Amino acid sequence: MFISVQQHIHIILIHEPKPLFINVIIILPQSYVLSGRYIKANHCISCSDEGAEFVEAEAPDVELASIVGTSEQLNYLLPRRSHQMDGQSDPLLSVQITDLKCGGLVIVVSVSHRIFDTCSLSTFVSAWSSTSSARGCH
Repeated sequence: MFISVQQHIHIILIHEPKPLFINVIIILPQSYVLSGRYIKANHCISCSDEGAEFVEAEAPDVELASIVGTSEQLNYLLPRRSHQMDGQSDPLLSVQITDLKCGGLVIVVSVSHRIFDTCSLSTFVSAWSSTSSARGCH
């Protein structure tokens, strides 16, 4: 079965996306259920192709060393909190990439734990990493 990438991701481009986001777009059809929505009343996933959420952020005044180990500041790096993944219109996958002052970046992947366990998340991130490496994104 062939699944078009365009079917599963709805993107509003403000500027050229980072290569890391492009690589998520490439692998998302392998986990197409993440483009759907959770229907709480029926305890099921609607594979409605409503899309995943991608957030680019900048923290030009933040050094990585200042946020490591401080959960309150780390919360600002989350694209969504767990309670924001259960609504009928909430995405099941949210990815945020934050550029830091030091030139580093923080990548956060939020998924609905109703449908994605740690093993599934690991498989998804591994596929994303492999695709990024194969396409020369370091």
